[in-house]
Amino acid sequence: MKINLKWIIKQLPIKLLIALLVTVIWGSFQGVINGAIFGKFPTLVHASQPELNRFLIYATILFVLVYTGFFLEHIIINYTRRRLKIALKKQMMNISFQHQEKVSKGLNRISNDANKIDDSYFQNIINVFVSGTEALISTVYVLNVNLVMGLIAILFSALSMIPALFGKQRLAALGKKWSKSNNKTLEVAEDWLSGRAEIIQYNAKKIFFKKLVSKITNTESLALKQENLNWVILYCNLLATVASFIIPWGIGFIFIQNQMFNVTISVLLTLTLTANNVVQSTRNLMQYWTEMLGSKDIRKLPEKLKEAELVQNSDPKPNLDIKNLGLKYSNYDIFKNINLHIPYGQKILLTGESGVGKSSLLNIIANNIHPSEGQVTYDDRQITPTDVIYIRQDPWLFSGSVRENLTLGKDISDDKLLAALKQVNLLTELGDNILDREISAQVDTLSGGQKQRLSIARALLHQRPIILMDEITSSIDDKNADIIRDLIYNLPNTIIEVAHHTNKQLLKKYNFEVLLLRNKQLTKER
Repeated sequence: MKINLKWIIKQLPIKLLIALLVTVIWGSFQGVINGAIFGKFPTLVHASQPELNRFLIYATILFVLVYTGFFLEHIIINYTRRRLKIALKKQMMNISFQHQEKVSKGLNRISNDANKIDDSYFQNIINVFVSGTEALISTVYVLNVNLVMGLIAILFSALSMIPALFGKQRLAALGKKWSKSNNKTLEVAEDWLSGRAEIIQYNAKKIFFKKLVSKITNTESLALKQENLNWVILYCNLLATVASFIIPWGIGFIFIQNQMFNVTISVLLTLTLTANNVVQSTRNLMQYWTEMLGSKDIRKLPEKLKEAELVQNSDPKPNLDIKNLGLKYSNYDIFKNINLHIPYGQKILLTGESGVGKSSLLNIIANNIHPSEGQVTYDDRQITPTDVIYIRQDPWLFSGSVRENLTLGKDISDDKLLAALKQVNLLTELGDNILDREISAQVDTLSGGQKQRLSIARALLHQRPIILMDEITSSIDDKNADIIRDLIYNLPNTIIEVAHHTNKQLLKKYNFEVLLLRNKQLTKER
């Protein structure tokens, strides 16, 4: 999808668009007010005091009215940008979430990319509108003052467009290179911070830091090139601007000397002050347009995926079917031709050597990744992420209270929350006021086993027909592991577990079927 004018208009309510249009037109009269007021000065040389007083009142009223419109224009612009930035970041976060992008890439979208789009597109597309309106109003006024001299002034104002026309493609190319380089820098920076222990352990700090500095240097060099090119274009624009009013002056002086086309010093002064705004607005228009082009590539976002429909199970005890399932990475088969019928309530232990694809199979069932071939159906329909609870080896917890991490914003009574914590043997471990205890995602306030048991308590509270478990007791002591397994195994749900260490008595007690993933195939273990 593209962030463009059509997208912008779609995000803004009609009342805000009307307010923006009215205030921009109102505020744009600031471009002619100086000419309208100061251009009359030569006619006041022999004016009486009452006439001078009337002129002062007239000038004051005009200035106050125009600058009030200018003030309101920028207040409305601020509200407009705020609304667009919120809409953009919502869209970016939703897309990153749907496409399962890396954390660094998603964060780069709402920080660097979003800010760049705001600065170089949202702000500039508004500036283009403002400058275009100012140029139009000033042009109409200039032509009304003196048609011939007005046309000459406007014609030479076009000189300021030339530098931007020659520089826009180069600027757009640099913007694309900068965006790619910045993404690479963030990836290396994330590796540098997340791999601190291994980097120190293997004495790779100097080499790795050199790589990071190289990426930073390259990104900043591209940013410098962009800035310098902008200034080159601006400098050329300034030189063209000088020519655009010096040459009309010379022509005007000739007209005055020869008494042609009713050109007077008063007319020339008015046109100089006002036509200069045509030049300035036109130059700004081209500069803003050029800057907008620099964000062309980062405004191309992945398409928003269609949300999976939530379908009510028609069968209170639906079956799970895996049909001709295959998964490839770089044309290498992880597994293929897997077929499995799992009646509701069946318990399965999935075994196999590390790296054979057990976790990948769970992720396909959970609809977190898509298979290369085949499908997983549930109740004779495509399975959705909301049909399953996937308890991972590395639990996800976020900064907030224990209550918030358990409820995920849903209305669940404290009694139920405490009961779930008691089931996983956490009620006495986390102290008083356990539900209000704060958890930090950045600082380890819980042990690995406590985090895992907390995520299991959350799974118990948010029941789903299928429970997928991936090495959920790897950080839990044997006693608590057996308690938790016995608790989960006792549920009527369909259960598929990946585990290297199990309790054979519990497997036998709950009639587990053991399946072995080996040689890209899934077979029953005898």
